[in-house]
Amino acid sequence: MEEKNQRAIEFLGKKSDLNKGDRKNEKYFRKNNAKIRIKNNAIDFYYDGDDADKWNSFAESLSEDIYSLKKNSKKYSITVKDQNTDTETQCSLLYELFDKWQSFQSASDETQSADAEPKVKKNCESSTKLEKTCNNVMSEEYNYKPCTEQFPECFDGNVKLGIVNNKPEEIQYVASFADWSEDFQNNLNKIEGNTILFGLNISSSIGKPWENFHSTSDEDERLKYACEGVFDRAYITDLIKDFPNGNSSVVMKAFKNNETLRHASVEMFVREIAFLIHCGRIEKNKPLHIVLLGPVQKCMKCKIAKKKIKDLICDEINNLGCKKIIFGEAYHFAFRECSMSDDQAKKEYREQFKRLKEKMPHAGNEEVVDNPHRFKKTAKSK
Repeated sequence: MEEKNQRAIEFLGKKSDLNKGDRKNEKYFRKNNAKIRIKNNAIDFYYDGDDADKWNSFAESLSEDIYSLKKNSKKYSITVKDQNTDTETQCSLLYELFDKWQSFQSASDETQSADAEPKVKKNCESSTKLEKTCNNVMSEEYNYKPCTEQFPECFDGNVKLGIVNNKPEEIQYVASFADWSEDFQNNLNKIEGNTILFGLNISSSIGKPWENFHSTSDEDERLKYACEGVFDRAYITDLIKDFPNGNSSVVMKAFKNNETLRHASVEMFVREIAFLIHCGRIEKNKPLHIVLLGPVQKCMKCKIAKKKIKDLICDEINNLGCKKIIFGEAYHFAFRECSMSDDQAKKEYREQFKRLKEKMPHAGNEEVVDNPHRFKKTAKSK
């Protein structure tokens, strides 16, 4: 049986688009929110995302003569029905599921976006599907006003961040905080808002309040490990709201091409800051540390009205009374390009967080500290 496992590892290791890892008693080859696992002398295709309806629709489209679907603790796996099939053929069939699953997700996302297409300014670029997910919550002429004038409702205790997919987006459905205890939702009054971990967008849909970053996926487990004892109870959120897509390059391209989306995203983030200040979770007399996770670092260089998003965010937060804002950069906790084992990568990622926590208090206003690429290079060299 060990020989079978080794053949599977060698076969899948040649697939350049798969990121390999090692966790507990399993070897796996990942792509976005799915992976091929080699565990307990079996090989399967495993989905660890949160969109059960989409996954069930995908599974129903597969041939029952070839594949078998299993469900365990709300997670899903697919195996080749005939376990006597040779190892290479099993691996080939499961690998083909990656392409089918990616195509299925993309087609499903496009259908959902088309059903909820908003009205946007006519001369705004409309070449990307991401534009369809976010209504224009700015004024008709995109006049960006100081947030203290623009968002008075932020201070009534029940903030609505903006309109996404034709419904109000509330803070608890787009954000969370670095506490993974069983009763973490009872600790909202302990959020440490002066440290904010800032990602790009969600990879899969969020169904419950404060659930973001709290799934059982490998990525969220890594973030949990890195934060414990370093950024305990830090506030965590994304720049782009309510757009589930695990392909950051697609999201980045759409964001750069869509000024409406850039305006709305910045506005909603500043609303979050205003709300945290109102609730006392951000102390204005202390520096505000914002840790940029992976691809969102490039978004900070995009412009609105001839001004970089990072500079605009700083101006708006300054208007709210926070005078010292320090940005740190970290490699994204998904680290899909990392060739380390999962345990090694988690430890290295925590060390990067520790370096940031040590350096940020000594940095100047708006200064970016640490080098996230150091982690990536270290990972690839091992």
